[in-house]
Amino acid sequence: MDPFGVTIGTGFLPSGAPTRTSPLPLAYLRSRFQQDSLPSNAALQPVGGADGVNPLNPTDRISQAFGSYNNPSPFILTDRQINVAKGALFSLNPPLNTDNLQDRARTAIRSPTEFNLNRMFAHIRAVSDTEQL
Repeated sequence: MDPFGVTIGTGFLPSGAPTRTSPLPLAYLRSRFQQDSLPSNAALQPVGGADGVNPLNPTDRISQAFGSYNNPSPFILTDRQINVAKGALFSLNPPLNTDNLQDRARTAIRSPTEFNLNRMFAHIRAVSDTEQL
């Protein structure tokens, strides 16, 4: 099971610190979280606005909120780094590779060309969109 699932099931972060919420039993996750268990009424709004999809499965609903073809506003789907950041978040890892950012920043400082500055800021912009969650 991935770190996200382990954290939900145990109530402890990979660091060993307790979560702010109670753990959810695996039986609950299997019977409710991965099934169409949400109410199918008008009170449940589509994800991403009126034209968004309205999944009744909590797992699908959370995935839609992080960004998808139907809800592209949280992420730019054509940008590979967005999908990398999204995957890192689901694995409970930092979405930003600070080594990569430091390398790009050093290059931009040493040689402040438009290309180097755009390359550095593109990395920051790509990750900053993930912080809107």
